[in-house]
Amino acid sequence: DKMNDHYMRNGKWEPFSGFSADVFFDEGMKFIARQEGKPFFVYLATNAPHWPWHVRKEWRDAYGDSLKEHDRGRKRSLADFYATVTRIDHNIGRLRAFLEDEGLAENTILLFLTDNGTAGSWGVYYAGMRGIKGSVYDGGHRVPCFLHWPAKGFDEGRDIEALTAHIDVLPTLVDLCGLKAPAKARHPMSGQSWGPLLKRSDAAWPDRALFVHCQNAERYEKWRNSAVITRQWRLVNRDELYDIKADPGQEVDVAGEHPEVVAALRQEYERYWQEIKGGNTPMPRAVVGSGKIKTTWLVSDAWLPRSPKPLVWNQPHVNGGLRNFGTWSVTIARKGGYAIELRRWPRELDCAISAAPPVRSGGDICLSGEPVILPRGESIAVSSAVLKIGGETHEKPVSSADTHVRFEVDLARGDADVEAYFLDDAGEQHPAYY
Repeated sequence: DKMNDHYMRNGKWEPFSGFSADVFFDEGMKFIARQEGKPFFVYLATNAPHWPWHVRKEWRDAYGDSLKEHDRGRKRSLADFYATVTRIDHNIGRLRAFLEDEGLAENTILLFLTDNGTAGSWGVYYAGMRGIKGSVYDGGHRVPCFLHWPAKGFDEGRDIEALTAHIDVLPTLVDLCGLKAPAKARHPMSGQSWGPLLKRSDAAWPDRALFVHCQNAERYEKWRNSAVITRQWRLVNRDELYDIKADPGQEVDVAGEHPEVVAALRQEYERYWQEIKGGNTPMPRAVVGSGKIKTTWLVSDAWLPRSPKPLVWNQPHVNGGLRNFGTWSVTIARKGGYAIELRRWPRELDCAISAAPPVRSGGDICLSGEPVILPRGESIAVSSAVLKIGGETHEKPVSSADTHVRFEVDLARGDADVEAYFLDDAGEQHPAYY
């Protein structure tokens, strides 16, 4: 609630202007400054360089007009992509300068890494790797990782060649900060600390097997879009085998030449499959009513969709009224009365459900060197709103002036599924995106 109050003015959320990465770093540094010397932890995940690559014209001009346009029929260019990446570099530089100015650089662990491979290999330096974002070949998941901590001597440029992964981040921070893992944890930590490697690049490190899945499904399918990874080998989709040392581009399948390696890696996968309970992992659920925050936001990007396509996850989709529907999985932390608002448009727009925002200009924000224009939204005339939660269905009328419909419901503690939509006069359903 203290954080909520910090970003509210006169009971309303404070609007922010500017490039998202700039805003995120600004707020991160303000948070650190407010700690006034106390220990702090900041997890800062930027939207950049994810599409859309909306940038100021002067940022992209540094790359000239020689960079070719993307060829998927979308208005994208490498200049915009590079300008977006450069803005991340700019902000990392700002953060490091801030830590220096605040006297925090010496004893702050600064860890930088990304979440997946590039979203497009077209014309971008890619180190010869195979696959892009979403792929279980190395190009889909091999990422940079940098750690800086001068107080412990981790401030000299050197490479660590050992096979490491995201599962090692938590054990590493627990180790470096001198903490203790919980004696009785629901799930043991799978990774291990990089501590020895940070002290000596040639420190002993086991040749373990790591595992990658990319399925984006409610229930995992065994072996589907999977990889078993060791220092030398990559077993992809159960049957393909690549010697990553001899063939880093994963061009030659050598499964027929090394059946014993295939068998051993399949056995590792079987053990892992049992460890994750046959892929039957619990559905991630948003916790509502914990008391830690007053308002929980549920948006269409978090749907368990009725249909695989079309995906409805961004503002142009909402603006155009793209139709799909889905269920939000939540956990009700406390029994009691809850207010639930259904919206067609984000609350910040203050736009009626059956109306549409006008054409909007991005001002000095450009795409492919031209100003960004968000077209007029798709208006949908609706007559009622439907909310399904806790096994009950609620319905209320919608007037032409309503920006939202508010339901007040009593909910029991435990897991629940939420479904919400609007109905027009013909009984057709339209999404409640928020």
